[in-house]
Order: sequence, then structure tokens, then C-alpha cells
Amino acid sequence: MLNIPDSAVKTACAATCTTANTTLLACDDDISCLCSNATVNAFVGCESCMLNYLIAVNKPAPVPLAGSNPLVTAYAAQCKSDGNIILAANQSALSLPDTWDGPFVAVLPTGGAAVTVIVGAVLGLSALLILSNLE
Repeated sequence: MLNIPDSAVKTACAATCTTANTTLLACDDDISCLCSNATVNAFVGCESCMLNYLIAVNKPAPVPLAGSNPLVTAYAAQCKSDGNIILAANQSALSLPDTWDGPFVAVLPTGGAAVTVIVGAVLGLSALLILSNLE
């Protein structure tokens, strides 16, 4: 599940993800082991590490499994459906790092919008005056 191709994110989170992967493989198909606190915490820790790294370097994930919130949510849902084990909220979803300030949205400031509208109006009126005075 945590087998991602060699990449910077895999290198950055190698220690955390190797432990998580070893724990997951040791559980085999035992749902009580797969959904135990230790296993889930290791898995979520690995995914959190990858998400935090990707946010810090502002790069897309090399594969959808790296730092994947849907994967963590699906894992929690599978624990609930197969083993009737309800995981804690912090084990069911990834959280954003405290340093993340959200996506940057480039918006035209009010002053810039006013200048653009005024220049557009002047150019439009000038064009109308020129066209109406053609003989």
C-alpha cells in the first residue's frame, strides 16, 4: 500500500514509511491488527509525513498514494465496514501543517480594477466618437 516509486518524498519520509510498511505487512490480512492503534498511527504518520513534505516543497505527489487524504479516509472506512472498528478522527483524515497558509489566489485589487474600468471606458468612448465623426 505504501509502495511509491523512488522520489524525493519517499526519501524524505523513508524512516516513517518503512516502519509503517513493515507493520502493515506483518499484519497480513488480520483486520484487528490492520485496524489497531499502532498500525493505523504508523500508516497515518507516513501519509502525514508525505503530505507535509509535498506542501513544504510545493510539488505535486509523484503518485496518488503519496500524502493521500482519500486513502486514509478509505482505510478508516474499510476498518469500519470489515472489522466494525471505528477509528478516531485524527486516524481517519490527514491534517494540514500549521505553517500552511492556503492556496494563493491572484485577485485584481480594487484600485487596479478601478483604473482598468476607467481606461476601458475612455477607450470605448473615444472609439465611438471617432466612428460617429467619420464621413
